[in-house]
Amino acid sequence: MGGAVLILTDGRDVVAPEVIDHLLSGGARVIRVNAEDAVVGVSLRLSGAEAALTLEHASGLRWSRAEVATFWHQRGALRWAHPGPAPEALAQTLNGEWRALADFVTAWLADGPSLGATPADPGNKLWQLLHARRCGLDIPETRVCTGPAPLQALLAQGPVITKALQDVGAIDIDALWAVPGTQGVADASALGPRFFPGLFQARVPKAYDVRVFALDDALHAAAIRPVAGAAASIDYRTQDPGRALRVVPWAPPAPVAEGLRRLMAALGLDAGVIDGVVTPEGRFVFLEVNLSGQFELFAAACNLPVAQDIAARLLEGT
Repeated sequence: MGGAVLILTDGRDVVAPEVIDHLLSGGARVIRVNAEDAVVGVSLRLSGAEAALTLEHASGLRWSRAEVATFWHQRGALRWAHPGPAPEALAQTLNGEWRALADFVTAWLADGPSLGATPADPGNKLWQLLHARRCGLDIPETRVCTGPAPLQALLAQGPVITKALQDVGAIDIDALWAVPGTQGVADASALGPRFFPGLFQARVPKAYDVRVFALDDALHAAAIRPVAGAAASIDYRTQDPGRALRVVPWAPPAPVAEGLRRLMAALGLDAGVIDGVVTPEGRFVFLEVNLSGQFELFAAACNLPVAQDIAARLLEGT
């Protein structure tokens, strides 16, 4: 047979062993993942050329997405091996970060022959990146890892940024890893030999930022440019508020517009705010879709009929 059957369950399950016996007698290879067998290592790479994932568990079990042909989500959920107790606010944030990663993993496993899987969250940043590359959009070289080696390899290629998988506030942590907003990363060794799964991306050289409001097939877009003589910041939303920006209408090239429409359809979204950047060479790079992103400032500056289009869409149902 081809790839393996991966079964996510727990040690108390009395149904899975019988199913596994039948699978083995049919010549299948089976990977059984028990929820209590915590994950201790994650290596995820998303790029234009590759989408690869490997997980390692406390028991020593190690498997990759490439090995899995069929997925059965029988019960339970993937768990992270927390090193010890943490303050409540930190624990809540890290649990949210882990859920975002674990939900992506199970959604990707279910993106093919599967049983018992729940629909993916269209707001999941990793899920968006996976589908963006499938829709022909450029994405940043992306890693999620729990050790310094993948991060060091990424840093060897150029500047790297990190951001949370979900929107979080400021966090003060030691051996773990989570950040507010978007920040630069200079030294992988400073994080230690093992850290909480972090999202790292190659910093894309950019001429300016782009924000696109998508409603059905309509795309209203604005470019956020630095003032003359200034360089674009890592994240225009967190820069010095006294620094002026120029907001002007932007017309996405036809291949980009088609890719964005395909992406929204693949995610099952009829509305959302898309963030991206344009490089000095004019290449558009997708970053993420915000399901409740703000657009009024850009709509007003560019005289874009966003509010009118939303109202017209809602009136269709009255």
